[in-house]
Amino acid sequence: MRYLLPVVVLISHLPLALADIKPQWSLDLPARKPAWEHTQRMTPDSGYEPVTAGKLVFVGMETNGALIAIDAATGVEQWRFYTNAPIRWAPAVDDQRVYVGSDDGCLYCLDHAGKLMWKLVADDLWPLPSYREMLFIR
Repeated sequence: MRYLLPVVVLISHLPLALADIKPQWSLDLPARKPAWEHTQRMTPDSGYEPVTAGKLVFVGMETNGALIAIDAATGVEQWRFYTNAPIRWAPAVDDQRVYVGSDDGCLYCLDHAGKLMWKLVADDLWPLPSYREMLFIR
């Protein structure tokens, strides 16, 4: 005999039934398209990869090359930064900065207010690291 137990999430020491948790907001984004029409869909092309840091949600857009920052509590867009090509991968964040790569061959570093801190052109990294190596920036 199987027993099903209700799933409970503890938030601030208050038990909430999972059924009681409702989305606070939603955002309609354009459908993702394959990077190359003649090939199979690659994993990054299958869906958006939002990341959170503090009170912000960051989403890279392939349709217009923008990185958007959204208030996590309200769903209101806080700022938008445009690169020169599609953003296909999830940005990386820390407590002060957000890093995003674009198909324009650049790595961008922005603060959480959307100000560009620096931009690294891939030509500056030649030869590019292999998939087994990591790039550390101080």
